Amino acid sequence: MYIRRVTRKNKDGTTVAYLQLAHNEWDPKAKYAKAKVIYSFGREDEVDRAVLERLAKSARCIIAWKTAFVRMRCSVGWLSCWFTS
Repeated sequence: MYIRRVTRKNKDGTTVAYLQLAHNEWDPKAKYAKAKVIYSFGREDEVDRAVLERLAKSARCIIAWKTAFVRMRCSVGWLSCWFTS
């Protein structure tokens, strides 16, 4: 998953950017990955930066927790079967 920036041009020549939460899904017929938009945050100049920072912080916390849990399972060895059962 990633946050992507998509731009388009207005009739007057100005460029507007939009921010989207997306991830790539493999399309077996086309034989390449296509971006699937999960959520659109709206125009980049109107997005509350604090919202994106909270989202990033939440993702980091989840990743850190899962990494710590996997390390704990590896270091404990036989107890990992007990935790996953």
